[in-house]
Amino acid sequence: MKSSTVLSAVALALLPGFDPIASVAAQPSSAPDTPCPWTATSRVSTDQIVANWEQLWAGDLDILDQVATPDIKIWQDRFSMGNTSVPFNIFNSTGLLGFVQGARQGYADYGFIHHFYFDAADGDAIVYRWELNATLGEMPGSSKPPGTHIAYNGTDILMRDHCSGLINEVFSAQDFITYYHELGYKSIAV
Repeated sequence: MKSSTVLSAVALALLPGFDPIASVAAQPSSAPDTPCPWTATSRVSTDQIVANWEQLWAGDLDILDQVATPDIKIWQDRFSMGNTSVPFNIFNSTGLLGFVQGARQGYADYGFIHHFYFDAADGDAIVYRWELNATLGEMPGSSKPPGTHIAYNGTDILMRDHCSGLINEVFSAQDFITYYHELGYKSIAV
């Protein structure tokens, strides 16, 4: 299984129709206060949510509603874009889909090595350690030729909706210095 919240900053800039600013503006309102329809036995298990998260990042976009709440939020490191860097956070499931699609752009092969995951003490957070395991295709901005292996790692903290068990917030930290080095960048803007 393969998973993560990584993204090629170059690929994002090339993704037709994906606008991170519009993603922020399109934040859905909070869900109404209703009783939780889930029980301890019907809530999505940790193993299943991790398997679904990995399946989403492997390219199965149809599984989104089995992974995340519609108002999922993702907080992550700044991305180098052109001669600056930008915060690139996600504020809904539409933004997550665009993020997954953009992350896969520019690669001939794109996947992850799953190192480990575990539940936090309260059961509403999962700590997930991953490593990108990809092969470059035509990646604009990279000085490396197609066929070059790219690897770097990160850790995601997947916060779960207490009721359904679906992911409703992600805190992601990636080793972008290694990532940009792997792509052959000589410098990056901050």
